[in-house]
Amino acid sequence: MFFYIDESGNSGNNLFDKSQPVLSYGILSSKSNVDLMGIQLHRAILSKIGADSIHASKLNFSGLLAIAGELGALQQRFDFQFDYYFVDKLSFASVMLFDAVFDAGMNEAVKWEWYWTPLRFPVVVALSQLADEDLLREAWDLRLTPTDKIEQRQNRIAAVLETLLRRLETQPMDKRLREIIRDGLRFGIENPSKLDFGTSNQKFMSPNAVCFQFVLRAIADRLKKAKRQALKITVDRQSEFNPAQLQTYTYQSNLSKALKGSPSDKEAYLSHPLHQGSRESLANLISHFPDEKMSVENSSASIGLQLVDVYLWLANRALRGESVPSELSAVASTFLKKSRIDGISIEGMTNRWKEFERLLPKHQDVSPELLDLSDRLVTEHREKVRLMNLKK
Repeated sequence: MFFYIDESGNSGNNLFDKSQPVLSYGILSSKSNVDLMGIQLHRAILSKIGADSIHASKLNFSGLLAIAGELGALQQRFDFQFDYYFVDKLSFASVMLFDAVFDAGMNEAVKWEWYWTPLRFPVVVALSQLADEDLLREAWDLRLTPTDKIEQRQNRIAAVLETLLRRLETQPMDKRLREIIRDGLRFGIENPSKLDFGTSNQKFMSPNAVCFQFVLRAIADRLKKAKRQALKITVDRQSEFNPAQLQTYTYQSNLSKALKGSPSDKEAYLSHPLHQGSRESLANLISHFPDEKMSVENSSASIGLQLVDVYLWLANRALRGESVPSELSAVASTFLKKSRIDGISIEGMTNRWKEFERLLPKHQDVSPELLDLSDRLVTEHREKVRLMNLKK
């Protein structure tokens, strides 16, 4: 199979650009190489638009309408599959704040399941309600601070957590959820250096790099479904984040190979509670991670990259509920109805939590022994936190 990958809404590590609130990736896949077999139709398109390459943002609806027939013919001939992944950047800022503060391996007041299971989602959602944009900006700046300078900013970290703690007491929420958040914040206020602020690689923390993990899952899922191998994976060249994408690819490749070679580690990894709801996709990422290396190319040299640019442009508008001309809507419907759509958003995390809750047994169906064990573990953790003598 052949894969072509493009992104839209790139504002780098600026998560607060009002004109680009969402980063999105489009993955176009085909069993045939459109760069070789689509030359004739591509030339017809270029002749119509009087350009040397296709760029949806330059053509806009009027220009795309002129080539809707050719786009439809390409779709029919190559039967493209299109997958769409996105990051809502304000939601991403809340997630990164959560990761910095509530990592149970660093924050001793956080009980492990509130970080390592779907219980994390209510915490992230609550933080998104407590933190306004100014506070998220400050927290994100602290996350991006070079590691060798973060020690000088401990007071700023504590100030962010103190603000969240004050706001926490005025927000209605589940009593246990409030307790978990309060304990985690209080520990962080007294121990800011133990939290996960600061980084040695700002680009690797970008939404571009994080969302690229979804792209790799999409490729593995498509390869398994088609029972084929990847013959080429082409990523659109851009000025800043290709190295982070390549680094993400290499990291996932090494992880997949290691887990594939160790059945016991693979089983432990896939059975982790945090992977509830995504185990099948993660299993595909291990068993069907492509052997073919990624290549970064200019879109002017790849018909596939030019087409994924168009598909992504149309998908962004259709998914935002914008009115799309009927001729182009007909083209979009041929691929969107088979598309896989996923991403990072507060709404998505809320839905994942609701799905997980539906799987949990009713309180009356849990054995007395398990209820007693749960109560004992909560009591033990509360005592552990009490002995820390954290300030109120």
